[in-house]
Amino acid sequence: MFNSRGMFDALGMPETMALTRLAISRSRTAAIVLLGIIVIGCSIVLAIHQTLAPTTEAEDLARYSAVIIAWTFLPAGIASLVLFDFSSGNSVNLPESNCSHFVLRMPIRSWKIAVVPLLLKTAWISMVWCLGSGLVRHFVGATPPIVIPCFAFSAVAMWLMAIAWRPFKFAWTRFIWIALAAVVSYAFLLLYFAAPTMPAVGWRPLAIWSSAAFAVINWGVAMVAAVMSIEKARTSAEGITSTGMFERGIFHRTAALSNSTQQAITTERQIEVPVRTFASPVAAIAWFELTSTRDYWLRTLLVGTLPLVLILTLATPFHAAWVAMALISFAVLAGISVSVAGESPSAKLPPILVRSPVSDAAIAWTRAAVSMSMAACMFAFILLAFAGWAIWPSNREIWIQWSQEIARQLDAPAQAINIGLAISLMIVIGFTTVAASFAGGLSWAGSTGRDWVAIPLAFACGIGFLVPIGIISLWLAHQSDWESARASLVALSRFIRPAIIALLVTKLIVATGISIKLRKLDLARPRSICTVWIGWVIVSIGIGGPLAFINPFAIIESWHWVSMTACLIPLGGILMLPLSAYWNRHR
Repeated sequence: MFNSRGMFDALGMPETMALTRLAISRSRTAAIVLLGIIVIGCSIVLAIHQTLAPTTEAEDLARYSAVIIAWTFLPAGIASLVLFDFSSGNSVNLPESNCSHFVLRMPIRSWKIAVVPLLLKTAWISMVWCLGSGLVRHFVGATPPIVIPCFAFSAVAMWLMAIAWRPFKFAWTRFIWIALAAVVSYAFLLLYFAAPTMPAVGWRPLAIWSSAAFAVINWGVAMVAAVMSIEKARTSAEGITSTGMFERGIFHRTAALSNSTQQAITTERQIEVPVRTFASPVAAIAWFELTSTRDYWLRTLLVGTLPLVLILTLATPFHAAWVAMALISFAVLAGISVSVAGESPSAKLPPILVRSPVSDAAIAWTRAAVSMSMAACMFAFILLAFAGWAIWPSNREIWIQWSQEIARQLDAPAQAINIGLAISLMIVIGFTTVAASFAGGLSWAGSTGRDWVAIPLAFACGIGFLVPIGIISLWLAHQSDWESARASLVALSRFIRPAIIALLVTKLIVATGISIKLRKLDLARPRSICTVWIGWVIVSIGIGGPLAFINPFAIIESWHWVSMTACLIPLGGILMLPLSAYWNRHR
């Protein structure tokens, strides 16, 4: 009998240690980046308390700290769903197991393959939650629970991995099980959080203890399910080798079999591979990108977006801090849903596209359009959160009071509802425009296929975006009354015109230079370049026009909105996409 322990001992490394190092090495870069974000966020919280504590009310300071802490730890919490996983990188929309076939073929016991990444996930989630809870206790004054949320969130990540590892005869049933596990786990976690304030006092102990017991039991059951998934993946016909068809897909997959085995299977079963025809290469690329991304999009929707809608609707009050938290969270989920596509990551062109006789411009612009469209659909689910908030009378009363306060400051108390609706729309549209412009304008950096270009540029742009916001926030925090703040804004308004003109001129010069370069290299036709320019003008007017129409602020003129929108909407970044694809494709 083959002795796996002897093989690893001969290499000087126990099996458990080898699996641990493998799991950490696969997620090392992402974990370091997330830890860097946590360090930066904690530093910002400390700096805010040092600078604003003497001049800011304790309640407002605690609210600012809570929002920053949430923004800081949210990416690390969401990433825990995919960190330290032995994923094969293939689509979860396939019947076969999503666990790495290299790991499945290793002579290691199944329980070790399952337990090592699950314990690493639990340790990561516990570290993130405990550190975040400690900051909340110290700077916010709240007392969030420690132990049970660690078990609950870890169980969701473990169920996701266990279900992804398990082979299914019909792949669509995997998504049903993922949704069921996420909804049930999050529901009991919400019960645990809400139990101390339940109206029925007599039921509080039962709700607390039952939800706590469920979290621990759910964690253990998820561990057992993961071990069973590994066993089934190693022994089932749909385990390492898929014997099913890629449902509604482009390709038939027969895994990594030898040529003789593939010929034998094809001869015996006479499998007919479905062929889909398209009217144009653009339509084919769009369909390829959609099918490569949709399973990750659906998984993000089921595990992240829909539970977030329920949490915001049922467990949080309507408040400016929570609205900001919702906007940031849905933007992050929208980015995740299209950035982790295992079969066509943005930084590496799939081999089928590298070899295809399609122009670089068609590949780059089509992929970007599909990704942005799917991200926009994911972000649109924030409307469900707003609708859920509006159901509660207390939330509607809070919004009406806020609208009346703003209307009084604008000397128009009779138009409180209209002004409240206008400013609410401006906040949502403005944030969406900024987030989409930031992502679209930097998409060319990821398309280069070079991390040394994408990562530093993303950090530099992030710092350049956050520094002005921080300066404005500090300035607003130090204002003692609305009249003096408005007078200062009026004094600064004379710099708006030259600043906007300078930004627009710079933007047009850069975009013109990129357009000339595209024509010089023959990467795009003049018609395509003109289409991008015309689309930029239409989008700028289509967003800036409604903002100017509903604008309730007298000091901001209508042309300011259109011109500022034109400055935000990416033009040079979109035109750069064919150049970056050319650089990535023809190495």
